[in-house]
Amino acid sequence: MYKITVPGAKERFQDWIANRGGVLVWPNVNLSDCGKGPTFTPATTSTGEDGRKHKPHWSVGEPSLVTSIDEFEFVALREYKRFHVGTCRGDGLSFVLTDAASRRLKRELAKAAEQHGDSFYEFDYADHKNCVILVPAEES
Repeated sequence: MYKITVPGAKERFQDWIANRGGVLVWPNVNLSDCGKGPTFTPATTSTGEDGRKHKPHWSVGEPSLVTSIDEFEFVALREYKRFHVGTCRGDGLSFVLTDAASRRLKRELAKAAEQHGDSFYEFDYADHKNCVILVPAEES
């Protein structure tokens, strides 16, 4: 079973299963980014061509075809914690977290996972350099 946390993905996957032959699940094979997870694409292109002919990225392996929506678990997320992170210049033009910010991120992720069973993070750079820890939303 694949856990999906992207808003609106369920409707898109249902459309792909009904109209595009299913969902191709491309496993991540990039050892530099092990935690990224799989990539999902429709089984056929908009012109009806086999989607396996068009690899979405170099970092994915051979895809498997899923034709049942029951193979996916769609999870809503809620904000658990938000905090400022420090960044520094990485290689070239990139920015990376400072060592202290990386340690804090790992600590906060572990704490959230301990309380909620799972945790994710994203960065919010709109106004400030913030890291946002997300956890599965409670069932209502």
